[in-house]
Amino acid sequence: MNRVMSVRMMSSMAAIKSRQGSPLAVVTVAARTASGALQASDVRVKMVYAPVALADIFRIQGNIASNVSSCGSEGVGVVEEVGSAVKGLKKGDHVVPGSAELGTWASTLVASEKDLLSVPKDLDAQQAALLGSSAATALRVLSDVSTLSKGDCIILNGAETPLGESLIQIAKAKGIMTISVTGATNIKEAETRLKSFGSSVVVPDAFASSSAFRKVCIDAKPKLAVHCSNNSSTATDLARALAPGGVLVAVLGASPVTVPSSILIERGICIRGFAMNPSTVKDTFAELVGLAKSGALKQTISSTTSLNDIQSAMSSVASRSAGNILLKF
Repeated sequence: MNRVMSVRMMSSMAAIKSRQGSPLAVVTVAARTASGALQASDVRVKMVYAPVALADIFRIQGNIASNVSSCGSEGVGVVEEVGSAVKGLKKGDHVVPGSAELGTWASTLVASEKDLLSVPKDLDAQQAALLGSSAATALRVLSDVSTLSKGDCIILNGAETPLGESLIQIAKAKGIMTISVTGATNIKEAETRLKSFGSSVVVPDAFASSSAFRKVCIDAKPKLAVHCSNNSSTATDLARALAPGGVLVAVLGASPVTVPSSILIERGICIRGFAMNPSTVKDTFAELVGLAKSGALKQTISSTTSLNDIQSAMSSVASRSAGNILLKF
C-alpha cells in the first residue's frame, strides 16, 4: 500500500537582497518558504523588533563583505520551536543574535542555537533589539581602543547619533567624562538631551575649531577622541584637542580623516580605525544587558515601522537623517 507523507511548510515575509548594490535597487520584500522540520541544533524564532542599522546598509552596498541574500543582523525575537538537540533555549524564551547576518529583517527566522543569545524577558524588547549595534560598538571602543579609567575624559563628534548617545551613557556609567560635538540642527534640544545622558560639555560642530574649545580640552585632558560623524573637519578638530599621546579612532561609517603630520609627530597622537567584530558581541552582552536593565543605557528610538516600509527606512538610515529605526513584526 502506498503511503503519502506530508511535509509541513513554513512561510515568512523577509527582506531579500538580489546582489550587493544600492539598497533601493537590490532589496525586496518577499515570502520565504522552507520546510517546517528543524535540524537538531536549530531554533525557530518569531521576530519582534529589528533595527535598520548603518552596518546593514554597508553590507547591502558591498562596503562590508556579505555572502548571504538575507538582510539584518540585529533584533529581538521569541523562540517558537527548538530542535531535538537544543538544551539552552526553550519555547517562549527571548533571544537576540549572537552572530551577524542571521536575516533578522524577517517575520520568522531559523538559526543554530550557538548563534543566539538569551535575554531576560523583563528587558524592554525595543532596547534589547538595539544592544548588538551601536551599544555594543560603544562598549568595545571604550574598552579596547585606549586604556581608560574612572575620571578620564573622552571627546566625540556625531554625538547626536545612536553611537554617540551610547558612548555618552556607557562612559557615564564607567565614571568617564565626555565632551560632545554635535551636528544637530537644533543645538538647544541636542544639548539638553545629551547632557541628560551624561555629557559634561556639548558644543556645535562650528565651535570645535575655536580656541575656546581647545582651552576646555586642555583642562580636561581627553585621552580618546571618537570620530562618529560624516564631518571630516571636526575629526581634525578632535585630533588637535586631544591630550599628548591620545588616540583618535574612526568608527565604521565615519568620514575620511585628515590630520596634519605635525600633530602626530609633535604630540604623539595615534589614529586608528574600529569596526565591531560580531564574534565579540557575546563577550560584551552581559554587561550591556546589565546597563540596559539598570537604566544606565536607554537608546533613543526615532520611529518604528513595518517591513513593507523597508525602502523608506533604508533611505533614512543611509542618509544619516534619522536615529534608531526599528522594524516591528
